Amino acid sequence: MTTLARYAIIEPYLDGNGHEGHCIYALGEAPEFVDEGDRDASCIADEKDWAAIAAVDNRRMWQLPDKPDIKEPTDLKLIHDSICRYIRTYVWIRDTRAYDFLASWAILTYMKEDYRFMPLLLLDGATASGKSTLLEILESISYHGCIVASCSAPSIVRAVKWTSATVIIDEGLDTLTSDGRGTDVVNALKSVTSPSMRYMRAKYGTADDFTAECLYTCLAMSIKGANLAEDIINRGVRIQMLARPGGEQYHDYEDYDHNHGESYDPEDDEFMNVRQIRTALYAMRIRRQTLGPDKWREYNAVDLRPQIEYVAKALREKDKWGRPAYIQKFDMDYPEHCPVISNRLGDIVRTIIPVTLMTKTSADVMAMLIDADKDAKEAGRTSIEGETLCAMNDVILERIGGDDILRAMSISRESLGRIIGTITTRDIAQRLNDNLHDSGDLQPSQMLRPGT
Repeated sequence: MTTLARYAIIEPYLDGNGHEGHCIYALGEAPEFVDEGDRDASCIADEKDWAAIAAVDNRRMWQLPDKPDIKEPTDLKLIHDSICRYIRTYVWIRDTRAYDFLASWAILTYMKEDYRFMPLLLLDGATASGKSTLLEILESISYHGCIVASCSAPSIVRAVKWTSATVIIDEGLDTLTSDGRGTDVVNALKSVTSPSMRYMRAKYGTADDFTAECLYTCLAMSIKGANLAEDIINRGVRIQMLARPGGEQYHDYEDYDHNHGESYDPEDDEFMNVRQIRTALYAMRIRRQTLGPDKWREYNAVDLRPQIEYVAKALREKDKWGRPAYIQKFDMDYPEHCPVISNRLGDIVRTIIPVTLMTKTSADVMAMLIDADKDAKEAGRTSIEGETLCAMNDVILERIGGDDILRAMSISRESLGRIIGTITTRDIAQRLNDNLHDSGDLQPSQMLRPGT
């Protein structure tokens, strides 16, 4: 979407014959479509505008919607349910609450301007667990979704600056190394989560000038359980991906009320297909952009501001028994673990939960976010048992020749068993001592000795 100098918004689309066109909408009280052929109208655009539009078109990598009908009110619940059904058709996730979260995240890519924080989406899992398939699905329905296998900090800057892309990185972890290039990528990823954050870099071709870019956008990436920078993990929501068990079907769930057939039928009238989902979300965004916040309620456009205020209030208050008020306000069962929501988890909740209140999925998504935060904190705690397990893993990987061999599955179970059989407690204790000495997390008195 491009905002023109003459107070109009333009968005490319794909017609029924596969031809590209541009939807132009004049800003005002009532959204109005303007014929693209009327390029000479001073109220639409000047030559500089059209040059900028052409530059964006040349860099476009996202899938186009059909021609959006912005006069049609948005059925957010139908869009959400259709996205869940679309994902469930092709991806199996053990924690079924994640489907509602993923649908909410995809919808929010079209409304990120409403927020001061947008969490990263981190898909963690081994090979053949469905990460790439899920990322391709998210690319097809997110705003200006752009999926890449690797990236650099300058490419992220340009993709966001020129096209407002939702950046989707598939197995791009190799770029997050500790060298200069990897550090730049980590800093760029940290910058995308907040509109107030700036990514500062030297201006190309100068010796004493610099630029400070706002990279605020939505970003999803897949990882393989590797050591991701703590600053990245703290800014995201991690979803554990597992290979689908043999007895499970992608579309057959007892707890899913919308299963009406053996496979995903794009012609099913009860749900939207992927192109209809994408088109409806683009129409929702254009309607909101052309009207402006002051006119959202009057013209029945999606307005999350009441829900945002409701969530902020629910996180601050307590009920008459002294428990956090959000449990009752978000229709949750009283869980055993109901912490006070603050810090980074608070930022994530204030972003995700407002849209779930409109789709009636707040209870499950809130419980998932609390559990994910608890798991992340437990995983981050240093303990002698955890360090010992890491040391044992290091020794095993060293004996088999590195984790690349294990990831490629080029070693048999029998060979792996023989290698593990040669490892002694002395080997593990020595590696543990080395790790603790390098990290400085634990005192020498806490180190294991051979035989313990």
